[in-house]
Amino acid sequence: MAILNKLLSIIEDMTRKLDELVDHGYDLNNWRDQLASIHALQVQAQAFIDLCQRLLSNMGIAVEATRELPRS
Repeated sequence: MAILNKLLSIIEDMTRKLDELVDHGYDLNNWRDQLASIHALQVQAQAFIDLCQRLLSNMGIAVEATRELPRS
């Protein structure tokens, strides 16, 4: 259960950081803002994928590839 809470915490943290970026204004012509946005989205997406895989594993459902997650 601890890993699920950690993954949810990462997703929430990245969402909060993306919200802060938007609230403070960002310029996607600025490479630092681009990289910050992309990185936060990548970390958030990976945590979500890991969360889905862990939940399915706990339910006894084997998924061989990430592309199969939505079908499971």
